[in-house]
Amino acid sequence: MRSAKLNSTPGDQKLEANVSLDNPKDHQMPPETTPRTAGNQCTYKQLKQIHAFIITSSLDQIPEIRLKFLRRSTEFGEMEYSNLIFAQMGGLLNTEITLWNAMIRGYAYNGPCENCLSLFDEMSMRGIIPNNFTYPYVLNSCSQMGLFGVGRKVHGRIIKSGFWWAFSVGNALFDFYVKRVESLEMGLLKNECLNDARRIFDGMCEKTVELWNKMVGKYASIGDVKNARHLFDEMPNRDVVSWNTMISAYAKVGNVAAASDLFDQMPEKNVVTWTTMLGAYAGVGDVETARKVFDKMPNKNVVSWNCMMSSYNRIGEFQQALDLFVRMQFENVQPDSFTFVAALTACSNLSNLESGKWVHYLIRDWPKMGVIVGTVLVEMYANCGDIDKGFTTFIKIGHKDVFCYNVMIKSLAIHGRAKDAITIFI
Repeated sequence: MRSAKLNSTPGDQKLEANVSLDNPKDHQMPPETTPRTAGNQCTYKQLKQIHAFIITSSLDQIPEIRLKFLRRSTEFGEMEYSNLIFAQMGGLLNTEITLWNAMIRGYAYNGPCENCLSLFDEMSMRGIIPNNFTYPYVLNSCSQMGLFGVGRKVHGRIIKSGFWWAFSVGNALFDFYVKRVESLEMGLLKNECLNDARRIFDGMCEKTVELWNKMVGKYASIGDVKNARHLFDEMPNRDVVSWNTMISAYAKVGNVAAASDLFDQMPEKNVVTWTTMLGAYAGVGDVETARKVFDKMPNKNVVSWNCMMSSYNRIGEFQQALDLFVRMQFENVQPDSFTFVAALTACSNLSNLESGKWVHYLIRDWPKMGVIVGTVLVEMYANCGDIDKGFTTFIKIGHKDVFCYNVMIKSLAIHGRAKDAITIFI
């Protein structure tokens, strides 16, 4: 293989290297293994081959290639090899901010996040000034580790450095404070933290529709419909998520009239919109209207069916829930674990053993469906009089929780098998 021939001056070297890398034939290498096209195409093994080629060709002297190669090395899920490359490039003594950012980015994605923060501190000690590419990864690491106090100090540095204006930094700060809100229980402190997120949001020069949606959604999550609606009305542009978020906010607090009003105004509805509206009516006990919405839906997904079945179960209309499950099978809708729970609950309350067995038969690999499905199966068999089958099912459940044990103990006791119930308890 012919090595890249570089001229004597740095400018000419960079020019010839760039030309050569744009034309893979200059190095007689397959396009997918050239340094410039390595990108997202090469494998880990190919990356090491490219590494050797870069070193023997002196291409490691070109900053653009050094950075691209180091960044690519961090995209394989671990940082050991990246550390080796970084060390060969001068390691902690290197002053190129782009290389430090590549390593900080790598640790933020791959972990451990402690190393991301350590490198950030090391930068400060060595007089390397962080930039708008550094701070988002540092803030992300702080939130992942729950170090919100450290993150607030980083925020202070951002303000002093003036990088708060950068979209990437502002977005990262907003996400940081949103995650801080999510880490707290409901209460005054949570509201105060949401106010911090709002201040970041208000200070951002550029706001995407996704950011607006997230801010509206955070207000909705704590039941602050007033502020959520105020922001919704201020949005310069809305997408289907914006409308769905606001409708969900009203549904959550039981304001079906407001949710319905928005539903009627919505220019374009999707299956989530219809299902949310269905759930809003069901949530206030108006299952009849919920069923009308369900029947009008132009498209339904498994969540829509589950919501309607669960709504019938909640008001004791178990046969209606079971009839919906049967209809699902005719319409070839693929059920999930929630579907089976709803169907088995209906069978259990109807004491319909034959239908219960049929639903059980349709669950191809019920142990993998989770302990909840297994528990409902046990309860269904017990309620329908087949305690032996219920006990056999209980034994097959891999990871039983306390609720599963409670159901089995209760079922055995009701069927007069007190000794077996005590044995399981002990």
